[in-house]
Amino acid sequence: MKKKLCLLSSAFVLLAIACQQDELPVSASENNYISFAAPTLDMETSTRSHTQDALAAGDKFGVLGYCVPYELGRPGTYNYNAGTSVWLNKYGLCPPSVFYNEPVTVGGIYCTYENLKQWYMPGKGMDGLDNAEVGSNAEQYRYTFFAYYPYLDADPVFSVDSPTDAATAGAPKFTFTMPQSGSDVNSPLDHNMTPDAMFAVLFNRQKMQGSLTFTFSHMLTALGFEVNNFSEYDLQVHSIKLSGQFFKQIVLDFTGSGTLGSYTFPEQYYRGAYTVYDETAHNGQPLSLPAPADGEERSTSGLLPQNADGTGEHILLISGSAPYFGPVSGDPASNPDVVHVSIDYTFSDGTIPARRTAVYGRPTTFTPTAGTKYTAQLNFVGNAFVLQFVVDNNETWEDGGSDNDDVIFE
Repeated sequence: MKKKLCLLSSAFVLLAIACQQDELPVSASENNYISFAAPTLDMETSTRSHTQDALAAGDKFGVLGYCVPYELGRPGTYNYNAGTSVWLNKYGLCPPSVFYNEPVTVGGIYCTYENLKQWYMPGKGMDGLDNAEVGSNAEQYRYTFFAYYPYLDADPVFSVDSPTDAATAGAPKFTFTMPQSGSDVNSPLDHNMTPDAMFAVLFNRQKMQGSLTFTFSHMLTALGFEVNNFSEYDLQVHSIKLSGQFFKQIVLDFTGSGTLGSYTFPEQYYRGAYTVYDETAHNGQPLSLPAPADGEERSTSGLLPQNADGTGEHILLISGSAPYFGPVSGDPASNPDVVHVSIDYTFSDGTIPARRTAVYGRPTTFTPTAGTKYTAQLNFVGNAFVLQFVVDNNETWEDGGSDNDDVIFE
């Protein structure tokens, strides 16, 4: 289950985020310090729905930063003459000595970080102290930065698997882990626990380019639900659940090729059921969808699940590889680990109201990609449901039209 990361095309949509620290030592020029530029946006959505178009004040992202490699065969001894080398030529010998898992905090217009670092300057190190080994070409040094969101002080969802510290050379490897931990398909899962995981890279940056602006790529797929009654009968929905065995981790690995990396889905899973709608949480009232009135095409539930103020939300999932969302394929009727939608409903065709349950697996035509919002439409036609997945083009991280699974990092 390996996919290619490249720098040319994208299945992750891009979210621009930038920050700049707002407190610098008054005795030094601000231009000499590595800073994070002011926020910009390249898209907007009409609702957060757990998918973000900006980072809020107080949010944190983690950063690894590289610049000067070690001498070949002499780990721990810096080769300052190679600071101008591009990332592909030095990543195997380069430690993350600029930043190692450094938290950066968003603060409205500006961002801050505690362990202030200066750009290398002729004859000076990143601490601003004299270092005769840093040559006259220091302002042409090339830096590479990796960033991930969110950085959490407690119960982190991202781990830096390698390097293990700021002194160990090598390109990085990261693991994102979903916070859910259900053990069977009936375990209740809370979609509010899942953060909008994002990742970004800046390759070969130089001091002359100024403050750093990260463009983050969304790593997860967003899935909303909608019930539409196209029939001539009244419809009541008692519950909707998304159940099965889901992928739990994504590994982002740059150790094999420096710039080109891979993302894989380890054999780590969680089982359970996401509640899309449940009448027990609505004072026992089912979701009522009357037959469409004259001149109307349908009656609709709107986007589900809904938060307290009635705004529709999305469930964030790891899109994975085929069979997608989880490792198990087949018929959910015979294997409950297959990711499936179940709907408990009542309808009346003019005789005796009948209560039924319908179960649907993923249609073979639905191949979800990261960074895209989808709506699973449960369309009631005649006396049965038809399941259809559509891209939310009015609320999308990307256009859903990509025909590959490449990822862009800028």
